Amino acid sequence: MEESISHEPSRLNALQAMLLDPQIGEEGTLDLRPTYLHFIRKMVGCAAYSYLPIIQEDGTNDVVSGGRYSCAYFVLSVLQHFGLVELWNTWMREVEPLLRAASWQEISQEEMLPGDIILYDTHDGNEHVAFYDGDDQAISTALSTVQLRWPKKRRDSARRVPRRHDVLYRNRVDGPRTIKSIWTHPALHG
Repeated sequence: MEESISHEPSRLNALQAMLLDPQIGEEGTLDLRPTYLHFIRKMVGCAAYSYLPIIQEDGTNDVVSGGRYSCAYFVLSVLQHFGLVELWNTWMREVEPLLRAASWQEISQEEMLPGDIILYDTHDGNEHVAFYDGDDQAISTALSTVQLRWPKKRRDSARRVPRRHDVLYRNRVDGPRTIKSIWTHPALHG
């Protein structure tokens, strides 16, 4: 007996839902890159990636520590949303294996196009991942002051949220970061 596949929109990732949408055309005709880049750019300043609560017996645990460990969560969540990785994770050590498992290919810096993934070398004990955004810029979670909206009050808070920045962080007081590797996916090339 063949297993049936559910096409409920709530069970599909965004890419699958778009490919099944009759207004887009035949399956496979969607140019993914513009939609994907638009989504990434619209996430700049979004505080949603600075908090990931897990309810445990002893209380709530924020596994990204107010955004301190949110870069992998941000990048992998976006990739999963577009069907470009199967799973998301909050651990930097899982980023490269998840990219490899989803047919991402390592490329040179000269081949880098907007939407490609940048993995940085360890700097001050921290690894980092970002989306390349063109013009020597990247988008990743980085410390920013954001206005948080709580019921009946607003307050400013220093959080790591997606923001656009120099690809090598050349303006950092403690020096620039070094690129470890760059990754692209065949689906991003039409």
